[in-house]
Amino acid sequence: MPNYDPMGTTRRSRGCCYCCCGTKRRTFSCLLCMALFTAVIVLVCYFFIPRKPTFCVTVGYPDEFSASTQGFNVTIPLNVSVANPNYYGFSLDQVTVNLVYKVRGIMDSATTDTTLSTVTAPDIHIKARGNSTNSFKVMMQNSANTAAANAQILQDCTPSGTTTLYVNAAVTLLKRIHITVPNQEVKIQCSTVSAVGAAALLPGGVAGLANSNGTLGNAYCKKASW
Repeated sequence: MPNYDPMGTTRRSRGCCYCCCGTKRRTFSCLLCMALFTAVIVLVCYFFIPRKPTFCVTVGYPDEFSASTQGFNVTIPLNVSVANPNYYGFSLDQVTVNLVYKVRGIMDSATTDTTLSTVTAPDIHIKARGNSTNSFKVMMQNSANTAAANAQILQDCTPSGTTTLYVNAAVTLLKRIHITVPNQEVKIQCSTVSAVGAAALLPGGVAGLANSNGTLGNAYCKKASW
């Protein structure tokens, strides 16, 4: 039995040519199936492979803030915009905003970043294939151990000077992508300060009031890395 093939090798080798469409027009069938399979892969990759969105955070114009050696209050508008090239939307898991003041050393000119307040922004949803813009305000109040910063802020503003705060943020996307927004300058022109003047620099002094007449909005943009 010269054509006997106990292992079925011949049938398997022929079957591989028929596997695509089950037809004896082997060349055309296999090429057609390969083309269809390739087209499906290309479409899946085109629509579902993640593309890098671009994030922009803009620090707005605080209306006013009050400061004393006992603490301060300030409300800062923020604008978060995202250019999303993907065919699906997503939500930012968390946006943490920090208010920072650079405390000057007593004996030298070196400064130390002191976090005055930390807040978490509301949930932000990003739509598919387009630009999403979310504007909100964060109310910042002093945290513990900021007496030195409070005193220097009042000193900057006496009698009608300027003081500079900084806002930075940390954005988390899809639980694993982290974007850090470095310090963005918020320069405040102090227009009114409590009449007690230097007394306000002492512990327990009367609170001073300063208005923001001309701060500059700063935008920071970065493309996410998957």
